[in-house]
Amino acid sequence: MTKTNLSRLARFKPIIKLLITVLAAYYLFIVATENLEEIKSINFPNPFKVYGAIFISLLLYGLVISALVLAWIMLLEYRQRHSLAIIYFKSQLLKYLPGNFFHFAYRHKESVDLGLTHKQVMKATILESTGLILAAFFMAHLSLFHSSYDLQWLSKINFPLSLLLILDVLVLIVAIRWMKWRFFYTKLVCYLAYFLGMGIILKILIWAWGFNPQPVLLMTTCYALSWLAGYLLPGAPGGIGVREAVFVAVSGPALLESEALVLISIIRLVSLTYEIILYFLASKISQLMFRQSLDTK
Repeated sequence: MTKTNLSRLARFKPIIKLLITVLAAYYLFIVATENLEEIKSINFPNPFKVYGAIFISLLLYGLVISALVLAWIMLLEYRQRHSLAIIYFKSQLLKYLPGNFFHFAYRHKESVDLGLTHKQVMKATILESTGLILAAFFMAHLSLFHSSYDLQWLSKINFPLSLLLILDVLVLIVAIRWMKWRFFYTKLVCYLAYFLGMGIILKILIWAWGFNPQPVLLMTTCYALSWLAGYLLPGAPGGIGVREAVFVAVSGPALLESEALVLISIIRLVSLTYEIILYFLASKISQLMFRQSLDTK
């Protein structure tokens, strides 16, 4: 593809992003409208139970973000870990700016200012994205191996699970050989922990709101699918709208649409709240993680 063709496609990028965002918002509007009575009928449970669940969710969200930070620091071979953690924490809030790339740009610039090379930071960014996508893909189809899970899209998949398992192993082998990660499994565990942690948060919120209990692995699958959509599709900043729409679409009928809409909205509220806290308290939180780190920004 020539540079001229690429430049022409680049002109349509804002239109594509706007179109996906509008479609996702429209879908959520339709779901909310069709389930308005069900949403209104949801009884607000014991406030102490709800506030306690949200508080625990904030703590757990902090842990899963810390897992991502740890993997990022390992990718950069533990260089200036305290300062890099601060940069990573602050960058989380910037993904909500228009364009959905400012958190990468901020992280890159600030890391280079610390003395890292453009090549080192760019490589770490590519490896992080690849690792997260692999982990999300792995968690997203784990439910295929559990026939009792009640999801509409699962019933439409007619694919031998043995072949899928072989495909998983081949993808993992290729990833290891291509990326040549030192401590690959440690980083992958961090990324898997992120998605599993989000599944646990959903499980806690389901319990707090009194919805029908759902397995953690099932909720992890649904969140991983919605995360993949929000991360890969050129949609709204921070995946807003896209992630919520996909979660509502893939979690039925295990969750009612009204329940899924409430849950994913609370997840967004929890994540945004913690990321605001991170932005202002990044240094203190980093010090809690790395008490013995003496480097400062």
